[in-house]
Amino acid sequence: GGVTDTSDASFTISPEPRSLTVTGPNGSEDWPVGSNQAVTWNSSGPIGKVDIAASRDSGANWTTLATNEDNDGSFDWTVTAGESTDCLVRVKENGGATEDESNAAFAITSRAKVGSPSAAGDICRVPAGSGTGATRCVHVEPITGAVWIVP
Repeated sequence: GGVTDTSDASFTISPEPRSLTVTGPNGSEDWPVGSNQAVTWNSSGPIGKVDIAASRDSGANWTTLATNEDNDGSFDWTVTAGESTDCLVRVKENGGATEDESNAAFAITSRAKVGSPSAAGDICRVPAGSGTGATRCVHVEPITGAVWIVP
């Protein structure tokens, strides 16, 4: 035999707490359509797989990005069309109730924006395609990859 003991009072064994926390995008980001972005999160407790969704209307409707994804803290997403400034992402435990979403809205924008570029990037001249020999300036923002077409 071994050593045994019996409790003198009733007790409860509680499951280990679970949590998910979206860390990106978490508000104010600007993600261009077609760009590759990482949806990121932290988790604790016994959470196996997760489901990832995006909303373009402050959470009223959700579009599934991935189901049964490894809970490794990151999901690479090629941002799909549907521009909005009211976007959120949600990471949810697959088959469970534990979830979190972006703390504030982020934007999904068109990759090309018309306007004046900042002086920080390179400006390239390309044919306008009109056959008149006219050119237009295109500015590629080195940090964000945003493309500006200068009128």
